[in-house]
Amino acid sequence: MADLDRDGDLDLIGGNLGLNSMLKASVKEPVEMYLDDYDNNGSLDQIICSYENGISYPVASLDELTGQLAVLKKNYPRYSDFGGKTARDIFGKNILEKATLKKAVLFESCVFLNNGDGTFTTSKLPTAAQFSPVRDILAEDLNRDGNSDLIVTGNHYAVRPSLGRYDASYGWCLLGSADHKYSSLMPLESGYIAKGDGRRIVPVEVSGKKYIVTAVNNGELQVFKLLK
Repeated sequence: MADLDRDGDLDLIGGNLGLNSMLKASVKEPVEMYLDDYDNNGSLDQIICSYENGISYPVASLDELTGQLAVLKKNYPRYSDFGGKTARDIFGKNILEKATLKKAVLFESCVFLNNGDGTFTTSKLPTAAQFSPVRDILAEDLNRDGNSDLIVTGNHYAVRPSLGRYDASYGWCLLGSADHKYSSLMPLESGYIAKGDGRRIVPVEVSGKKYIVTAVNNGELQVFKLLK
């Protein structure tokens, strides 16, 4: 949360999955997740589905599904039996109707400007910021022009092989403008090059000098000095 437009109320900057993924989401064709205890072992299982050519299919491979739900091995001993099946084909209408259904319709990282009346105006961050998941965000006027800028960090390495890990970002410096739009600086231009599975950004001040500390998963802290 930060007052990006300097009007006295708090706006939101929302980090998200981004667009560089095999999972695509829209209001018309959302990514769906059915939650239920399908094998009655006392813990919830999730079946994630994504649309392809107008039809929603499970994202998990047969090996991944049967590893989670061994009962499916009887019905689908071969991939040729499993190919082209929808969640409704596999589990049946009655079982899915009992499950809790969650939907994702937007994967872009966005700014939500507070209109002051309980509503927000959505503005998507630049394309570069959608290359990989955004895990943490710092809002600060970096170039001292009176507009709030953003530094975002991200990636996500703990992903199953079938989806591929999200590692297309070195972090981004996004410069704000008077009309609350953002432009991205290339990492070599901004000097902010955070390598690894970025998780947190923290501003610190030491002896009057400002720094940005970036924490990465299973990696060393990375420290960047803010130049005047």
